[in-house]
Amino acid sequence: MKYGNVVEKWHEPESHYVMLMPMTISNGKTTTTMMIPYYIHDNEDWCIKVTGIGVKGDTITRTYYVDEMAFDTLNVGDFICV
Repeated sequence: MKYGNVVEKWHEPESHYVMLMPMTISNGKTTTTMMIPYYIHDNEDWCIKVTGIGVKGDTITRTYYVDEMAFDTLNVGDFICV
């Protein structure tokens, strides 16, 4: 897709997650599995969804992550080149 119309836009705020990752330790005879906390920080994102015509002439929709300035200047319904 080279161009299309913005059909949706949204902001994803900054978030933090804690995930438990299994870690397996083996000494050859016994195996022990421990759950290790894994901390994830996700920065804030500005997303737009663009619908356009693909190479084969079919309609496709893609999500793009843009910076805050581009997000503020684009409106739903705008025609953009990707």
